[in-house]
Amino acid sequence: MRRTKAFFMLALGMLLPLTAGCWDRMEINDMALVMATGLDEVEDGRLKLSVQIFVPKKAGGSQTIGGDQSSGSGTSQTIVKESTGISVADAASRLQTTLSRRLSWEHNEVFIFGEKRAERGIEEDMDFLLRSRQTRERANLFVSEGMAVDALRLMPNLERDAAETLREMTILQIGLNVSLFDLLHMLRSTGKAAVLPYIQKLPDQPNEKPGNTVSYITGSTVFKNGKSVGKLNMRLTRGLLWLRNDTKEAIVTFVPEGMPGTVSLRIVRSRSVLVPRISGDRWSVRVKVENDAVLLQNTTGGSVLNEAWVRTVERAASQSIKSRIEEATEAGQRQYNADIFGVAEQFRKHYPKQWKLARNDWDRTFKEIRIEVEVRTKVKRPGISNTSVPY
Repeated sequence: MRRTKAFFMLALGMLLPLTAGCWDRMEINDMALVMATGLDEVEDGRLKLSVQIFVPKKAGGSQTIGGDQSSGSGTSQTIVKESTGISVADAASRLQTTLSRRLSWEHNEVFIFGEKRAERGIEEDMDFLLRSRQTRERANLFVSEGMAVDALRLMPNLERDAAETLREMTILQIGLNVSLFDLLHMLRSTGKAAVLPYIQKLPDQPNEKPGNTVSYITGSTVFKNGKSVGKLNMRLTRGLLWLRNDTKEAIVTFVPEGMPGTVSLRIVRSRSVLVPRISGDRWSVRVKVENDAVLLQNTTGGSVLNEAWVRTVERAASQSIKSRIEEATEAGQRQYNADIFGVAEQFRKHYPKQWKLARNDWDRTFKEIRIEVEVRTKVKRPGISNTSVPY
């Protein structure tokens, strides 16, 4: 009996340490929750690290924290803190010394590179972001006009903060949607080229306080070997999305040949594929794009009951999309010589022997590749009206 009791007490004593589930707890009021991060190039090649920190408060209440006004409606619930160092890790450690709470990066949704930082190169910064166990691989990345810290300081009226505004825009597929994981994949790809969405500040609106505005996506930034080499406007970015098979939804407006007025189609489904081919010494790629569309607006006076009119509209839509894709390929090949389309990866998969011979001189080979674009658009639904309003 005594042995049984002694064994029971020993087992109970061994289990007691396992019941202390809060030994490594971190209270919310001991944490500085980082929602967005900005990285800027400053004097002497140093880096400015800016963080947007969420300030918990009672709903509907108002208080002043750290010199920034925070209230339940109309103003931001965040403050921006910054520090300078020779690297991201150095700047982060210096920033921590100025805060009474431990920096927590698990909730970081957005990383923004300033324009000068992107031109200098982002591979060193990526090393820190990918090495840190707290960094979210699905966080969205952007390049900002001017300084990234200025984008973090904006106070939008519609969303919680600037980070939430940018995240929602990427969900709506307004432009490129690139995560930290996606950027790593592009930088390590065979073409060593990448693209990130480019944002600019929307001018202050009438009757609004200065800074009560947002940054919005106006195009994309092209990277080669980790450094920014140029930008694409929104028209070329849309063409790039078709090339990369990233178009989920889009609106295309065009003037059909020989018709008065315009037609607008909403692309509800899009599929694109790159087909590489090598014939002798000639390398080429055929881009095949298929779109399903819904008629959104028709000011030509034509009727969707007229099959000839529908075929004309479909051809005009295909030509409009084709021209955007061709302009994007021209910029990527001729202007920046950056394989932002993933052409190298297609040749590596389909022609591994030829690729091994060409990869060391890929820049020259890429510029000489002929890219042929084939677009087919099908109008699936005309809307609830078969005829257009007479104009």
